[in-house]
Amino acid sequence: MPHEQRLTREILDFPQVYQSFLQKQFFQSLEILPGWNSQIEVVCQLACPIFDAKGVVCSIWLIKSIEETFEQLEISLVQEIANECAIATSQS
Repeated sequence: MPHEQRLTREILDFPQVYQSFLQKQFFQSLEILPGWNSQIEVVCQLACPIFDAKGVVCSIWLIKSIEETFEQLEISLVQEIANECAIATSQS
């Protein structure tokens, strides 16, 4: 969804996501977004934390249309990418 690309959000505005991140867990949810031409759009979101020894550094968010939930293989892949990003960040 082009209008959602590069969207920045403050994690403290989403306490349920923040709690999952503190436990080093991903978070999957549904969200209603304002769409084009006054239409409402429902999406499935997957948020995965990137953390180091000090805590959560940032996160990766993926969005799909409601008809497509994230499968376990996709979740595992995103978690692996987050782990690799954490390693690369700590090594830099």
